[in-house]
Amino acid sequence: MAVKKILYQEEARKALEKGMDILAEAVSVTLGPKGRNVVLEKKFGPPQIVNDGVTIAKEINLKDTLENTGVSLIRQAASKTNDVAGDGTTTATVLAYAIIKQGMRNVAAGANPIVLKRGIEKATQFVVRKIMDYARPIENLSDITQVAQISAGNDVEVGALIASAIDKVGREGLISLEESKSTATELEITEGMGFDRVRAPGFGDRRKAILQDLAILVGGKLITSDAGLSLDRMEIENLGTARRVIVGKENTTIISDSNKKEVLARCEQLRRQMETTDSSYEKEKLQERLAKLTGGVAVIKVGAATETEMKDRKLRLEDAINATKAAVEEGIVPGGGATLVHIGAELLEWITETLTGDELVGGLIVEKALQAPMKKIAMNAGENGAIIVERIKEAEFEMGYNAAKNEITNMYEAGIIDPAKNV
Repeated sequence: MAVKKILYQEEARKALEKGMDILAEAVSVTLGPKGRNVVLEKKFGPPQIVNDGVTIAKEINLKDTLENTGVSLIRQAASKTNDVAGDGTTTATVLAYAIIKQGMRNVAAGANPIVLKRGIEKATQFVVRKIMDYARPIENLSDITQVAQISAGNDVEVGALIASAIDKVGREGLISLEESKSTATELEITEGMGFDRVRAPGFGDRRKAILQDLAILVGGKLITSDAGLSLDRMEIENLGTARRVIVGKENTTIISDSNKKEVLARCEQLRRQMETTDSSYEKEKLQERLAKLTGGVAVIKVGAATETEMKDRKLRLEDAINATKAAVEEGIVPGGGATLVHIGAELLEWITETLTGDELVGGLIVEKALQAPMKKIAMNAGENGAIIVERIKEAEFEMGYNAAKNEITNMYEAGIIDPAKNV
């Protein structure tokens, strides 16, 4: 059995803090339009150059087990954000680090950690409500382009590509990534429901479900023994109709719009199943089925000159796709940390009226932490973060800091917007 090292109070806090400092510094340097890249050493193959918070966090493992526990605490925030929203992992890391760091200082000063946590939770709930209140729905293709562009590190080509994909396959459509055999990045659209050659798709219960989707799409009936039907007793009424059937050497695609009402009902059923399932694999398969029923599948073939560049482009595209999906789901807010700074000013007013004692201290920890992302964005751009934050606090909600141009501007007009879900 491995020997456990046990530390208490200040000694334990210092060990955890050291690990958190290392991870937060490595991840936060990538934040904002002037953020740096991080080079990851690989035991096999070429090094990886990335700008993605959760990818960096997953690569950090320290020799000291207690320091590594501190790394794991912050890494958890990035991983959870990646699972739920798919993007915004660097901001989540910066926020988590700011909250934990200040929380530890207050506990060391004598604050009750249980009451402190209660205050943090109440303040967080207030912030989440306010974000949803301020969120604007996606109104046009331009909004989608801007969200994707910002998420991909101000890559105009990526923004246009993802907007084009969503325009062609619809908001319920599926966008997947593949490695291209050339250096160019291309978009390929597959319309309708496709499957391998003329074989029944999937296996077991999943095969039955997909065939039922197909039957609903064309307005036909699924012939199964469970339903008391067989091929020898099949009638012409059991068959459906399709607008177009494409039979290729490798696959078959059926395109039909003859049974819209039932297709919409089936789509709603699949959406409910996606909401109730906890399995990411099951959710992915349900999304595939939903995409085939509603519009189609867009495949972005990622091209690059080297393997290192390929991995970096794929990560950026992945983040951009997840960000646009999140924006479609829950709307958009001003980006660049501006939303958090503005809500922080409202939070300060609310907690001073509502909370007392160590709960108030917990609320103040959250209020101060909300400034951390913008401060880091400004710092990465070579500016004084505290001064920028004070200037934003005095401005209207739509105003924020454009680090790329080093100016205070209307974030909606400048196209610097974030999905509310990621914030």
